[in-house]
Amino acid sequence: MTIELDELFASNMRDRDYYLTIELIHSAFRDENNNPTSWRFVRGFDALTAGLEATAPLNPGEMVSFQPMAFDIDQPLANSDGRFELSLTIDGAGGEIIRQLELQAEGDRERVEMIMREYTSADLTQPEPGFYSFTILDPVCTPLRVQARAVFSDPVNQAHPSINYTRETHPGLST
Repeated sequence: MTIELDELFASNMRDRDYYLTIELIHSAFRDENNNPTSWRFVRGFDALTAGLEATAPLNPGEMVSFQPMAFDIDQPLANSDGRFELSLTIDGAGGEIIRQLELQAEGDRERVEMIMREYTSADLTQPEPGFYSFTILDPVCTPLRVQARAVFSDPVNQAHPSINYTRETHPGLST
């Protein structure tokens, strides 16, 4: 937690608001023009326009809109695999979100990425330092709710080394 968030939570400042946001990212998520998109939500009843970090996978450094959504995130717990995981519940997810998650399940089983960001009304141009990236595991969709586990890292499914050395990217390699 940053000093800004510590002050906000400790003093119950009336002139600042706290916003918890999530962004779900997958290559199968497409908009009506078949362009890559993501699902961005803010917990609450009102939409939020806020800036993304310069390293964001989609729309880096831009001001984007987060749609209001009822979601809950349980605090992360350490499991026996050494990973920290949490539970994500999205209530009233709607048909389009469920359809996109079903497309992901039918595809090549590429994992959905979730980025959790925190904002305060003092500065909405960028998230508070310390945004977190998770991998979504085992999403279960019903007409009214999406539930899933999210882990900080999934070392078992990561490529090693993380760089693919090919002749195109590293011309010095021999055959």
